[in-house]
Amino acid sequence: MAKVLEAGGAKPEDLVSLSVHIAGDLDIGPAFGAWMAFWANRGAPPIIKVLRVAGLGNPDFLIEIEAQAAIA
Repeated sequence: MAKVLEAGGAKPEDLVSLSVHIAGDLDIGPAFGAWMAFWANRGAPPIIKVLRVAGLGNPDFLIEIEAQAAIA
């Protein structure tokens, strides 16, 4: 995600919302831990919503993340 933000001229602090779609009944603990490590001490996080879905467009995919950032 950091590389994609950088390619668009944004930083993690520019994130305003995240939508995370998780396939099936996977444990969200590891994903939350990875997010906390990524966000670290950056202050207030963006709005985050997590949705459990029956499946994603490709059955090999287990997670999909949509992020929105606002830059000046």
